[in-house]
Amino acid sequence: MENKNNLIKNSYIFFNNFVESNNLILDEHFDNINIWYNSYIENDKIDNNINDEYKEYINIFKKHMNNKKKNKFNYIYYIIILYYIDPIKLYNFTRFYISKINYFKNLQKNTLKINNEIINNWKNKNETSKSFNISIIKDLVNLNDVNFILFFICIQNYLI
Repeated sequence: MENKNNLIKNSYIFFNNFVESNNLILDEHFDNINIWYNSYIENDKIDNNINDEYKEYINIFKKHMNNKKKNKFNYIYYIIILYYIDPIKLYNFTRFYISKINYFKNLQKNTLKINNEIINNWKNKNETSKSFNISIIKDLVNLNDVNFILFFICIQNYLI
């Protein structure tokens, strides 16, 4: 049974809930990402020989995919969720994520200026394209560990 008091929920349960609530049928894209991820886990090395259509999703977490964090986060579930998520839902999630970053900005004063630059870029363009929102999420997630952890908390709270 899942502990309701955990700040970050079990990734597998979260992923299954996402798939069920969105009536997703996992196809060859899931298989391709899964094969790539299993190779990463087994070989302890990121293989860059993957179809370009998946790279932007993988690159969100690439900086963090090291041994220290490897066993704490099942990146595959988040890569797949971001791959399958509807562009408008992703845009709304990005807005939610940015609002939480703004709320917690006092915790990360050393990156406030950079956060604001990324966030202002997002606000000024007001673009709903999936690729643009993925690039904003990537920039924010890779900025620091607070944004990285906050991403997992936000996506789990927003999507389910």
